[in-house]
Amino acid sequence: MVHRGFLSPAAAAFGLLLPIVSAASPADNAAGVLAKHKMYMGWSYGDGTLKSARSTIEAERPTPSPRPSVTPDPLGAANAKTIELRRELLYRSNSIAYGLTIDSEGFTGAVFWRSNVNGQTVTRRLRDARQALTEDIIAAEAYFEVPCTARPDAKFDEKNAVVVRVSPATGSPADAFFDRESGALLGYTVDPDTPSNRYSLHVLSHGEFAPGKRYVSSVRFGTSKTTHRVTSSRERLAG
Repeated sequence: MVHRGFLSPAAAAFGLLLPIVSAASPADNAAGVLAKHKMYMGWSYGDGTLKSARSTIEAERPTPSPRPSVTPDPLGAANAKTIELRRELLYRSNSIAYGLTIDSEGFTGAVFWRSNVNGQTVTRRLRDARQALTEDIIAAEAYFEVPCTARPDAKFDEKNAVVVRVSPATGSPADAFFDRESGALLGYTVDPDTPSNRYSLHVLSHGEFAPGKRYVSSVRFGTSKTTHRVTSSRERLAG
């Protein structure tokens, strides 16, 4: 999804991930789609380009109609934002409002977790953890680390898309939609074959953290009209 979390050194992180992520080469037809996507992004997981990233993400909601009768927030402006630290697949994300951390989530390399404003932390399990793993793989550009197969072409956000099924051994399946011409990720749908579990993320734009090196800079979730946009980003590159 836009950026997420903070990781330990790459070699150690990969060792921690072995029980969770089952590596496999994509099928030949999917490999061509993913190779074009990698060219568009200018990097991919494990190629040594991106060592870590720190991003600030803010929500942009449609401006509501004026309501004079609404009582102003006694706490003042929420100034809500999310700070995400990532290194490869490891990440930590803190949601902040009114100057307080209201919730956090992340991946240690062994477990996905989340905590509330009181600091109570729980391990994400079962479907929640499977879906989190798949989202993390897509966010980290780690397609080549898991089984991927080509699916029939489809429309996504009114654009012609080539589709790749991402199938982590211990994650949820997801259909990733790529622009046929550029190779850019248009979005993805997790658990596409299970209507009760299915949900989508829509990619609205990409930015550059270095010449020719792109990242997802704004998204929206499902049918929501709220845009989640990276307002600042600092990457640490190799070398």
